[in-house]
Amino acid sequence: MFAEMLRFEWRYHVYRLVFVLCVVVVAGMAFALVATGYGAQVAQINAPTTVMQACGLLSLWLLFSQTLFTVNGVLRDEEHGMRALILSRPIGRFGYLASRYLGVVLAGLMVFTIAVLLLMVAPHVLSFDASRVGPLSLTSYAFALGTLILPNLLLVSALLCAVAWFTRSTIATYAGGIAVFGFYMVTALLVDSPLMAGTAPPTAESLARAALLDPFGISAFFEQVRYWTTAERNVQMLTLDGRYLKNRLLVLAITGATLAVCYRFVSLGARATSASRARLRRTSSRETVHERVLGDSRSDERGNAPTLSSPVAYLAIAPTSESRGFFLRAFVSTVRLELRQLFASRVLLALLLLFMVVAGVEASTTLMAGDYGTRVLATSGALAASVPLQFFGMLCVVYFGADLVWRERATGISGLVDATPTSNAVFTL
Repeated sequence: MFAEMLRFEWRYHVYRLVFVLCVVVVAGMAFALVATGYGAQVAQINAPTTVMQACGLLSLWLLFSQTLFTVNGVLRDEEHGMRALILSRPIGRFGYLASRYLGVVLAGLMVFTIAVLLLMVAPHVLSFDASRVGPLSLTSYAFALGTLILPNLLLVSALLCAVAWFTRSTIATYAGGIAVFGFYMVTALLVDSPLMAGTAPPTAESLARAALLDPFGISAFFEQVRYWTTAERNVQMLTLDGRYLKNRLLVLAITGATLAVCYRFVSLGARATSASRARLRRTSSRETVHERVLGDSRSDERGNAPTLSSPVAYLAIAPTSESRGFFLRAFVSTVRLELRQLFASRVLLALLLLFMVVAGVEASTTLMAGDYGTRVLATSGALAASVPLQFFGMLCVVYFGADLVWRERATGISGLVDATPTSNAVFTL
């Protein structure tokens, strides 16, 4: 039965438009890396070290793909109200959680396998100088996929699934993806990762620290190939030992601990959310009004039929969409409502705090980014040009944009909003 559940999860992911979108984006990034001649100018485009470095950069897009797969795969029962029906089947706790997690992992693995295959074929299809293209080595691509991308995929999927299982919220899961990226940026800046252009030139001590603590393992790769010559970079593969092995084992240990916590503490039953409690209060209120209007439904001693205690008359109200100033009043009211929803969001406060931490770490590293360890002034222009801050800000804009556009549909009131006599331009603007 577990095999059938896993097969269903696989088909559910690969037949959706989101899967195609992720393949196009990630594979397009892989093709762009090869087309632009990514890597050192003296190194071959398909050298083992160039392949590892390209796969390390591609693995950062796991936060994009796995967030989408987690929302679609793990939270679909909450969205469609099918959790009670699914759990009524004899699937068990392990089968339910493991099938959802492995479905997310398999979908992401297929996306990045396609990207790695394109990374392997592109050097032999595009026009490059013969000296920059070496012989095809399947081992180097398989090693990068198995030791660099796969552990990162397992870790990111476990963290996002944990957020989805504990919160059962689409908004919180998207915010969790942004938080994981922010945590990686903070870690990379604090440990002086070579991937961060704004960090100081790494010393042997800082590079060794980064090799152990970098959650994506990119610093461990740089630490192992730091003293390799160009000839060695073109032919020699990384070895799964030293700090690179310790980093990968640490990532797998964190993944296993996260999944163990989820298996032990995640509740599969229904829970009383704020929305359900509000619906219960509204239902109780309607029942009270119903009893007050209808009065006592029992017949009196003479057998007379019950009578209404206070009949309610229906009053039709004509829409006023054509009145003067209606568009402006509706627009101002909608903007006020959207701003109230935005600034009252706990997710916004959490993301603002995380952004402040990332900006603070970036400012502190910019102070020491001058030549020979000299200090520079961390002006607003220097921080605005920071790639981590730009990417983090872009993720926040995408998240809140999606929240604003899809909020009514996610909460099930889109039909009610569409029925209001208000122009579409009010909601669009």
